[in-house]
Amino acid sequence: ESSIYGVLATLRPNWLRKRGRISIMREETIRVYLDGILQGGAEILPGIHSDGIGSVEFLTAPEATLRFGTGNPNGAIVITSARPK
Repeated sequence: ESSIYGVLATLRPNWLRKRGRISIMREETIRVYLDGILQGGAEILPGIHSDGIGSVEFLTAPEATLRFGTGNPNGAIVITSARPK
């Protein structure tokens, strides 16, 4: 059983890299949404197991702003649970 972090670190490591402007005043992170609900920053990914996940996608900052509103300057990782069959 592996975490989403392990899967992304192997298959999509660029999704885990911060983007956008760097500020001394703010330590921004990539936001993580699970089934449309903000879970926190990328630091929570090791605690999310890959079992039961239907899809994972990365949204750039503009895409994340369109979907979730402001507050996603480094983009967002959007995780959708698998639907039961």
